[in-house]
Amino acid sequence: MSWLDHASTVVIHPFTRQTGGDEVVIGLTETGTFLSLPPDAVELLDELALGKTVSEVRTWYETRYGEEPDIEGLLEHLSAYGFVGLPPSPEGQTQPPAAPSQTPKKQTYHLTFISERVARVFFGRGALALYGAVVTAGMAAVLARPSIVPAWRTLFVPSHITATSLLVTFLSLLTIALHELAHLTAARAAGVSCRLGFGNRLWTLVAETDMSGMWSLPKHQRYLPILAGPLFDVVSASAVLLALFAGSEGWLALTPWMVRTGGILLFIHLMRLLWQCYFYVRTDFYYALTTFWDCKDLLRDTEDFLRNRVARLRGRSPPVDQSHIPARERRVIAVYSVIWLLGRVLAFGTLFFVQLPLLIHYVPIILRAIATGLQGGLYSFVDSLLVITIWLVTMTLGITFWIRELRAPSRRPVR
Repeated sequence: MSWLDHASTVVIHPFTRQTGGDEVVIGLTETGTFLSLPPDAVELLDELALGKTVSEVRTWYETRYGEEPDIEGLLEHLSAYGFVGLPPSPEGQTQPPAAPSQTPKKQTYHLTFISERVARVFFGRGALALYGAVVTAGMAAVLARPSIVPAWRTLFVPSHITATSLLVTFLSLLTIALHELAHLTAARAAGVSCRLGFGNRLWTLVAETDMSGMWSLPKHQRYLPILAGPLFDVVSASAVLLALFAGSEGWLALTPWMVRTGGILLFIHLMRLLWQCYFYVRTDFYYALTTFWDCKDLLRDTEDFLRNRVARLRGRSPPVDQSHIPARERRVIAVYSVIWLLGRVLAFGTLFFVQLPLLIHYVPIILRAIATGLQGGLYSFVDSLLVITIWLVTMTLGITFWIRELRAPSRRPVR
């Protein structure tokens, strides 16, 4: 007995729509649910929303497109996401109850007190022009005095390992919060509410903003919310560069500690921008590219494409069938595979030229202090013990998120 055996008409709940490429993205903003459908499927929903019966819409579709539609399959699928429902049953008749998992819950959004008017102050044309001026001035400062750009040694303070680690952790958390707040505020400026939370990129713990509601916006309005976080990093880094330049020129009185703190803050911003170029994970730059190319699951499709290429080079048949992907999107995947590989190269470059040098310099000092124990001094021992604790906690959280993601069932967007 199918879902539609209980009624000849269905209730189509109001949904948003945005055309992208050869598909239409429909969404329920209250629940943050968005799906991609072919235009003819959306037309079918529009006919049903007029109150026509399922058989009337089937006849309409056959007349218009010359083939029989799978209305039952479509509605069964959409009912699981809350887009359609059964009309109230006549007295004496029963309806099949919806499964709990098929009843989407209304989303709870964060910082909704930030109004669109206030958000536009930070992401209006005037503000963007000011940000552009700051970035331009920062670039000019670097060209005039390249030495203000910090190297990895900025983070190497062997006499105060814990203090440096705590400072780096505090500045990282603060700038991450502001980075995500920039995403949220830019989305609010476009009339979209968001959620803040934590997640992971592989085994690295990250903060993230759920901006699913952006699918209800026209394509050209999505870029600013997506890139608002990196924009914050660029503007903040430029402001720090200007301060360091002013200090080096004697225009601003900066103590050595202030200069070092500014260097650490600048290094954090630059590393976060570098992270955005790791195109083998879902970064802000990745989402900007997928929006530009109208791709639904570019990362997974690219990994499948590369897996197929490796199989062909080894004389084996491709393990993943990608014939169902539109030709235009397959061309995009081929181009993105090069970007994906460059992202890997960049990540390894950061590992060998930044992260490993720091570890090579820090680890012997820490292990020596712990091995010596209190005989080497209470401060040195506690200093090393605390920094190991900080590293282990953040690494454990990241690995926990990563394992949970690997164990979760794979979910592919609907094409």
